Amino acid sequence: MNGITKRSPMRIGYWLSEKKAKKLNFAGFADRMKQSTGVEVVSIDLTKPVDEQPLFDVIIHKLTDLMTAADRGDSDATKDVTSIESYIVRHPKVVVLDPLPNVRKLLDRSICYEEIKKIHFVVRDVTVCSPHFTTVRSSPSGPTLMNKTKLSFPVVCKHLVAHGSRVAHQMAIVFSDEGFKEVDFPFVAQQFICHSGQLYKIFVVGKRHFVVKRPSLKNLSLNRFDKSTIFFDSHDVSKADASSELNGTVDLEEDHRKLDDIVVAKIAETFREKLGLSLFGVDVVVEDHSNRHCIIDVNFFPGYEGFADFEGALEELLLNQTTSLPASGAKPANGLLSNGYQNGKILNGCRKLFAGFHSMNGASAAATAAADLDDSFTGQRAAAVTYI
Repeated sequence: MNGITKRSPMRIGYWLSEKKAKKLNFAGFADRMKQSTGVEVVSIDLTKPVDEQPLFDVIIHKLTDLMTAADRGDSDATKDVTSIESYIVRHPKVVVLDPLPNVRKLLDRSICYEEIKKIHFVVRDVTVCSPHFTTVRSSPSGPTLMNKTKLSFPVVCKHLVAHGSRVAHQMAIVFSDEGFKEVDFPFVAQQFICHSGQLYKIFVVGKRHFVVKRPSLKNLSLNRFDKSTIFFDSHDVSKADASSELNGTVDLEEDHRKLDDIVVAKIAETFREKLGLSLFGVDVVVEDHSNRHCIIDVNFFPGYEGFADFEGALEELLLNQTTSLPASGAKPANGLLSNGYQNGKILNGCRKLFAGFHSMNGASAAATAAADLDDSFTGQRAAAVTYI
């Protein structure tokens, strides 16, 4: 068994906002996990040092709001995020769902969309891709912006902040050069795709996925008489019961169009592998005239509204982690615990790098640390991880 033995009981620590934990009934889920599997699922208390709490084998989290607040300089959020990061460094065997460096890529839409842009494939004669976009960080000149990009009006403008703020859901549809002057920058401008007011959300939990159909923006074009900029909140147009004037006229219950199962499975698998995530959602719209399946957004640990047997899928994901854990002192098999190990190595490498710049032997120290970091990222890309 390669030195791997069963340990019991396993402990899974979770950190979710109070609102999300209540929405997903995580306390009830924890009780059922304990009763049915013997695995302990306990809330991580960030008001206390994490190291003073019982050891965790697995950490599941949605720290995106705290990470965003920390990036904005919030001292309390910085303290909380640092506490978790430090714990991961000191306990490299812990499995983290999902690794913080991978989650961080989804916090900024500019970075997120660059990652999505790399994913382009064809399956069953269906092209899966993402709309053209550009990042605007200062007051834009409409003609200059459009001439330098592959964009054409209308475009959807979204704040760079994708989590942790109300502005993350506040968007604008721009139809002319003048319209850009009304939008607060920085933002991403994404090509609007006509999709008959239907949005498909692919919810992913480990190796399982589920598709939910939601209302979306109706078709819009430059032929409309009023070219005034349209401001809206994405929640208002894409909730299951949305009834905005911006929604399409299609009755989702009567419309039986759906995504091909094989295409959906390929999207879920590809994004899981490319992003290195287990808990995420992919927003897909199908372009009317081309049938291109366009990925317009990716979200970490979404609400999972409508996901049939979400708890069953989550239990399966968590048990897959815990049953693979090695006994104390045993070396893990290839890649089993790469999340925690790589997080710790990358964070330690960063600290060495920055410390090196301020030491008398800065160049040498920095070079060594950079090599460590390069090894870490190489390990992230590899199919297996070698433990020393």
